[in-house]
Amino acid sequence: MNIDEGNTLDYLIPAFFILLLTPITLYIDFYQEGLFIHHLGTFGAVVVYTVLLISFTVGITLLLVKSGIQIDSEHKRIRVYKSFNKYRIGNWIDFSELNSIKLEFTNDSIHLMSRGMEKTYRTKTYDLYLETTPGKFELLHCFDKKGLATKAVSTILDLKKVPYSDNTKKKTSPN
Repeated sequence: MNIDEGNTLDYLIPAFFILLLTPITLYIDFYQEGLFIHHLGTFGAVVVYTVLLISFTVGITLLLVKSGIQIDSEHKRIRVYKSFNKYRIGNWIDFSELNSIKLEFTNDSIHLMSRGMEKTYRTKTYDLYLETTPGKFELLHCFDKKGLATKAVSTILDLKKVPYSDNTKKKTSPN
């Protein structure tokens, strides 16, 4: 079962800088009337243009990366994945290691002041924790939507009966 969160823009900042670098480099080359060809020769310019094309493609690809949780009911395991098209990467956690699960609501806010400007940023997530080592919970994933988090929990509980703690009542973490 796949619980796809869709495009979460996890790699927005690296993609932004990669996509910004490409046109700036091309602008400098055209503004300097063939800087790369003049200094590097034709082969060097082809190499530079190829690297720019590849970096632009990588930047677009980073913007299209999706994330989610994949639960394998046949092998009884779970993973958080990042995917592009049909390719998924992520480490599997076997249910035999699972002792309990916990779902918590987190409502964080940070108040920033800079040069007379004030801004408050808020983050509301539903955090799914797995206990694989007795007494030690590890964050598996932060969901933006409660429905996706409860769907993941119910699927896990259907496959393995473990203690479950639901702490999704509204609470604010101290800052």
